[in-house]
Amino acid sequence: SIVLEPVKLQNHEALHIALQNRLDVMNARAGLVDSWRLIAFNADALQSSLDIVANGRMHTNRDNPVSFRAPDSEIRLGVQFDAPFTRLLERNNYRQSLIDYQRNRRQFIQSIDGVYNQLRGRLRQLEELRVNLEIQRRAVTIAIRRVDATREKLNEPVPPPEPGQPAADLGPTLALDLLSALSDLRSAQDNFMSVWLNYYASRMALVRDMGIMMLDEEGRWIDTPIEVMDGEALEFEEAPVPPAVP
Repeated sequence: SIVLEPVKLQNHEALHIALQNRLDVMNARAGLVDSWRLIAFNADALQSSLDIVANGRMHTNRDNPVSFRAPDSEIRLGVQFDAPFTRLLERNNYRQSLIDYQRNRRQFIQSIDGVYNQLRGRLRQLEELRVNLEIQRRAVTIAIRRVDATREKLNEPVPPPEPGQPAADLGPTLALDLLSALSDLRSAQDNFMSVWLNYYASRMALVRDMGIMMLDEEGRWIDTPIEVMDGEALEFEEAPVPPAVP
């Protein structure tokens, strides 16, 4: 009587939901954007600068602090120019930011590929378990029929003996056949329940890997159809990976 609700979800749809809900992916994307912005910040320090400098001194007459004399005052004006090729430290920082961004970008793409492979494996496992559950269901049905057939043989009336012959006994292996059939039935039932529990656990793991697992106040999983969450998540567009070096 166990009925499974198949997960009608494609690989790219599961990845899209994970990118919109997994916090580790969001943090990795934010760190990558920070390293991308740091390139422009360090590049700004490489630009040349032109400064106009002015300074001066004004002297007073003898001991009077307010008696200023123009002939004794000095005013200086100057221009300071800092060329880009003289900034060795800023150049090294800019090159290091380029290296860090490329490293972080490759790590982010690798992490996205890892999430995709993980979700694809989960979906394949669910489909495999769903098919295996139907196989185990048929195995239970066959085991039940075998037990019924063995019991029918056990309950069959013994034919009357021929005159002068001893009474006929049951088959020599009939009781053993019944025990074997009951043992096979128990094994088939155990396998059936094991596959169903594995399917339930794999479906829970899929929801966790997509970042949409909801828990109640007691910490138990709220089993919500994935298709409903799928429609809500696909309303958002997937944020692109930060572009190449600006």
